[in-house]
Amino acid sequence: MEDLVLTDDEVIALSVLEGTSWPAPLPTVDITQEGALDAAGRRGARSLAVRGYLDDDGIDEELHAFLQPALSHQVRQGVFVAESDMTYIAEGLTMMNYERTDLDCLVEVIGYGGVHYFSVAQRSDCAELVRTLLQQTIDEGLSTPRNSLRQVPAAEYLCVTGQPQQGARVVLAWRGGVAVKQVPPDGGPLRDLPSVDSVETALGLLAAVSS
Repeated sequence: MEDLVLTDDEVIALSVLEGTSWPAPLPTVDITQEGALDAAGRRGARSLAVRGYLDDDGIDEELHAFLQPALSHQVRQGVFVAESDMTYIAEGLTMMNYERTDLDCLVEVIGYGGVHYFSVAQRSDCAELVRTLLQQTIDEGLSTPRNSLRQVPAAEYLCVTGQPQQGARVVLAWRGGVAVKQVPPDGGPLRDLPSVDSVETALGLLAAVSS
């Protein structure tokens, strides 16, 4: 298996069967509502069964092996777009890179409609893409995503997170600048870290707690 497309409902069903939570955003499901999660999980299980990914013996072995980095929360980096107050913008770019082998990553790109696109890429290519996205944001800024159903808040920051279990830091890039912030464990305001003058320095500070 080299690539895969799943819905919010399907990844919820898979995570429930694994006894865990899904590590990436779920744009179409209110995860704070237990009833919404239960309903999504039931819909997802039916869909997986119809697609041949789920039967009485459990999750298809090939699918399970392919998604294991995500199901076991082996997050390497997360990329998302946020408002000025750091509120997540679901319509913007959302990407997760998961540890897979010493050479490659499982990549998950999430669309606003709750569609999750999975593929495998070389670690070096994933790292270069993140560097390019950050530098483009500094050079050109972010355009506000569009949604025909609602007015989308202005996009202010491109955010890159590291491995959460190793320390909560986030790189913020905006037109003309970049910074690294510390995320307090109590969820309070982000704390400033020493100023940085380049994408490489910022990612170095992120890697200092993510390696």
